Amino acid sequence: ALDLDRRAAARWLRRAASSGDADAQFELACQLDFGDVVRRNAREALRWYRCAARQGDPYAWSCLGLTYESGSPRALACFKKAARLADVTAPRDIASFYRGDHGQRPNLRLAVSWLKKGVALGDARSICQLGVHYQNGQGNRAEGPPAETSAHRDLLSSHVNWDPRGQSASSLVPCTNTRRGA
Repeated sequence: ALDLDRRAAARWLRRAASSGDADAQFELACQLDFGDVVRRNAREALRWYRCAARQGDPYAWSCLGLTYESGSPRALACFKKAARLADVTAPRDIASFYRGDHGQRPNLRLAVSWLKKGVALGDARSICQLGVHYQNGQGNRAEGPPAETSAHRDLLSSHVNWDPRGQSASSLVPCTNTRRGA
């Protein structure tokens, strides 16, 4: 077994990030953002999120969206870039914007549309939130309830401890694992 050496981990991570590795840039940004391995430094985290995002890392785009003011057009733009790059959680973040969760004027049709994209990608919380919209009469009545997709079935079968709020025991882990699905 290897000994836990946070300083060595930080040095190697910073070295890889500085050499241009997008995964290392994202990982270093998360560590700086949350202070798990290195001392927390929000400004430096933002810099590394931007580096990874410029290289097309969808999770970096989502994390950038989270760093901006909730509901701001800048945050929404980041989440949309993340969604285009297939970050499974980004459609839920966009749906939150269109639901009016951050003070905007609600557009439930767009919120439901984005949640459906999250469901198609297999995001458990999107599945739950979409179900709540249908329960409250906010889904598209003409099409009926959403069809169960293979991603949905796979997700449910892989989450033995899945709970009705759309969370599982495996979703309660640090940033890199929740965003990367590791």
